[in-house]
Amino acid sequence: GAGAQLIALIGGNPCIEATATYGAGCAGQSDIVPTLAASSSEPCPQVGASVGVAIGNALGGATALLVFGLNRTSVPLGGGCALLVAPLVGPTLVLPLGGAGPGNGTLTLNGVVPPAAAGVGVSMQAFVLDAWSPIGAAATNGLELTFL
Repeated sequence: GAGAQLIALIGGNPCIEATATYGAGCAGQSDIVPTLAASSSEPCPQVGASVGVAIGNALGGATALLVFGLNRTSVPLGGGCALLVAPLVGPTLVLPLGGAGPGNGTLTLNGVVPPAAAGVGVSMQAFVLDAWSPIGAAATNGLELTFL
């Protein structure tokens, strides 16, 4: 409803925690583990504020798959990798990463918090296609966003 907030704890943010990273990713080329993080246009963004989700430290020029779930989990996939979201919901986003080479791949998705998001939580994780990994992809940590 009116005044609903997506509250993010990023850096020294004084807001109540509603954005959390969890779990561990698994390495791709050069033993580099990609990351997934959130950012916002305001310290305590309200409905209508701009928010971003960023993939970093990945294989530049590769393709990333961003998956969404309702809860945190940790399902072993082999090679030290785990699926950190379940049950899977919504579309899987197929995203081209910028940069070139191991550790140089990045992508930021920006959007606006819609009024309908109040009271909803979502978990996400990215898999960066990488033939060097035993499962064919490096994985990021999990990221959980709660829309209050």
